[in-house]
Amino acid sequence: TQFPAITPIPQQAHYELSHAQQRLWLLDKVVPDSPFYNIPGAIILDGVSLDLAVLKMAILAVAQRHETMRTTFGTKDDMPVQVIAETAAVDIPLTDLSRKKNKEALLQEILENEKRRPFNIETGPLYRIRVVKLAKTRHAFIIVMHHIISDGWSMALLVQEAVGHYLAFTEGRPSPFPPLTIQYKDFAVWQNMILASEEIKRQETYWLDKLKGELPVLILPTDRPRPPVQTQNGATR
Repeated sequence: TQFPAITPIPQQAHYELSHAQQRLWLLDKVVPDSPFYNIPGAIILDGVSLDLAVLKMAILAVAQRHETMRTTFGTKDDMPVQVIAETAAVDIPLTDLSRKKNKEALLQEILENEKRRPFNIETGPLYRIRVVKLAKTRHAFIIVMHHIISDGWSMALLVQEAVGHYLAFTEGRPSPFPPLTIQYKDFAVWQNMILASEEIKRQETYWLDKLKGELPVLILPTDRPRPPVQTQNGATR
């Protein structure tokens, strides 16, 4: 089946969610104030003197280019919607550990605290950045984003564009990245249109018929009773 290409949609006060965002919005309502869907990352910047003012300009440029970094999630008529701010805002606190003896342990503690701190998807912002100074020319760049606006691939792009903007701005050059013609809200509208199409309905009907009937019961042995509240604690064997 040949589906139409994604096209930009007109500017509105709010926008519909993609199916992935709908799932994450629902999970946030089921377990509010949870860090389960935080995506943390940290990069060591070694051998350079970091200019925080230029770094802030670089992050703002990335956020202006990508609407997802300016997106929060409200409701209209009891349905979730994307709300996109026109301008970006970012705060980059600096923690100086350069004179501390146990700086690596303290850095790990800061990273743990940042990745465990929940986001409010209604008020945002849904990303945060902190810089930790380890020495005059050694810094840790910490970023945490909520999965409703990002994923692992997006994190790599964000770092790549932040570095590109930073290098350009330190040399007095403009942004090296052209404006985007398609944003995530455009994909969300396109995806919902595709999933409402007759072709998808035909495939859905096929699988509903194929899998109809009584569901099998999967009984797994356990070594203790199921706890009344899920802890999310896990392990790998």
